[in-house]
Amino acid sequence: MTDQVADEFSERLKAVLEDFENYEADEVDEETHSRALTVAFYPCFYYESQEGDESQEGDESQENG
Repeated sequence: MTDQVADEFSERLKAVLEDFENYEADEVDEETHSRALTVAFYPCFYYESQEGDESQEGDESQENG
């Protein structure tokens, strides 16, 4: 994902969060329930193993012994 696409996506997420906050501002009664929303949006970095390193990234069997 390019930085420009990520920025555009982030702006759309912010708009959704604002809509969510507006619903939370409504009065709560017996027929409504509070809701929570969690969003994590951040760049991920993966490092390629060096040549000759036979371990594979994401291989949980090595981590769990």
